Amino acid sequence: MEYKKVKYREIGKIKSGKRLPKGFSVTEKITNNKYIRVRDLNNNILDINNIQYITDEACSYIKDYRVKEDDIIISVVGTIGNIAKIPKELQGAYLTENCNNLLVDEKFCLKEYLKYYLISDYGKNEINAHIVGSTQPKLPIYGIQDFNIILPSTKYQMKIIKILNSLDKKIELNNKINDNLLKLNDELYEKYFIDNVEENTATIELKNLITVVNGYSYKGNELAEKSNIGMATIKNFERKGGFKEEGFKALNPSKLKLEQIVEINDILVACTDLTQQADIIGNAILLLGKAEFEKIVISMDLVKIIPKEGINKFIVYSILNSKEFKNFALGYKSGTTVLHLNKKCFNDFKIKLPNEDILKKFSIIVENNYKKISNIIEENRRLEKLRDTLLPKLMNGEIDLDKIEI
Repeated sequence: MEYKKVKYREIGKIKSGKRLPKGFSVTEKITNNKYIRVRDLNNNILDINNIQYITDEACSYIKDYRVKEDDIIISVVGTIGNIAKIPKELQGAYLTENCNNLLVDEKFCLKEYLKYYLISDYGKNEINAHIVGSTQPKLPIYGIQDFNIILPSTKYQMKIIKILNSLDKKIELNNKINDNLLKLNDELYEKYFIDNVEENTATIELKNLITVVNGYSYKGNELAEKSNIGMATIKNFERKGGFKEEGFKALNPSKLKLEQIVEINDILVACTDLTQQADIIGNAILLLGKAEFEKIVISMDLVKIIPKEGINKFIVYSILNSKEFKNFALGYKSGTTVLHLNKKCFNDFKIKLPNEDILKKFSIIVENNYKKISNIIEENRRLEKLRDTLLPKLMNGEIDLDKIEI
């Protein structure tokens, strides 16, 4: 199997995105005009659930900066080098100036192969080698044009794509299963704690159900390149709710308290938010994975919630994860550039609980669902590790594709 090395400029063109004109901004859905921002790219996947929209008038200024299904885009400012394929749902979306559209000639290089190449170690090395600037690093167009791309024939590119796609499709299916389980848990909470609670049920103060533990106040020199200890941060919180593994930071703590260590299914609440939309502050998550770390501690931007003796943690989590608590907590936020949560909200929140039989039934179902979610997250980690191990071996000829039938 023969490979050749070419410069990107030999096989493709680059089209930059476009900044919204002054006076225009993104918003919740008011039109069908979807606008892709760099923040919508996460771990080489486009988050279609959080896409924002722009007005028809704004579109008239950036009408030539749209993407098509299966286009490959790359972030060039901020978190540089995130790669994503445009899904069907974002056909015709407008593209931010912080991303470029890689318009490759598929006679030489298949789009999907380019995507996999750029997320491989080879691609990452090319991206890092061409970043310029120190105050505000960016990936310029001339840098992308100078990327070295290793190319087998399109026949072998197709084989590589099929192998890697089989893993990605399983990961995608697993993510959909988890989304459905999370949705089911939310529906069960709504049914048992909101819709069917009797009016004469006694009100209980949340402070009687929990203990709140503050996070670890770390110093900059305690952050590490590598460590067996990871620190959970607000980056572990999905903006629209839920846990993600990508937000851990490696840490070598000096004065760690035992209660600041968290285990799988421990409850964390975000007490800081860098977004003025208050997407994260007051949100609760269960720690559903540890990535590659042996031990996880919580940062000073979070608190750990410990249910008191005899109180089921999945009931406590469901209360904290409810929109009722989120809306209540928003009344305790303060700050301008950075939002902070007054922990007094945990003392002041009150709730009516359903009867013991319902609580027991609810906790059993929800706990089983979260165990399934945690297991799926672990399976996805193994699949991602396998994919990332195969990537360079497939691209450098270490794996003989002639011997693989697909």
